[in-house]
Amino acid sequence: MKLCLSFSIAFVCVLFAFSGDAQTFQVRFSNDYAKAVEFYIDGNFGCAVSANPEGNNAYCVANTSRGEHTVTVKGEGLDSEPCKFYIARPEGAYVNLTKARHLGCFSTLAH
Repeated sequence: MKLCLSFSIAFVCVLFAFSGDAQTFQVRFSNDYAKAVEFYIDGNFGCAVSANPEGNNAYCVANTSRGEHTVTVKGEGLDSEPCKFYIARPEGAYVNLTKARHLGCFSTLAH
């Protein structure tokens, strides 16, 4: 009986060890554009930043998983190309929409 209990506890510990891959990473989205925008990660809503006519470091944060991701942005007057980033480290990634409506993705490990 004790052997069965020990095996069960060890099995549960192994399952928890392998579930660590489901870890989430933060992505910070910065909006230097004067209008309100919404950021999407792989087609799913990430977060929104209100209008920023003063250009005063308006941002939001969303979580995503490890790996390669594509970011798109929606908002008035925007038709920018998507950008890609790859997350492999806890530092996450940074995405910036410039005043000139250029979308740039940055991460600690370029892909």
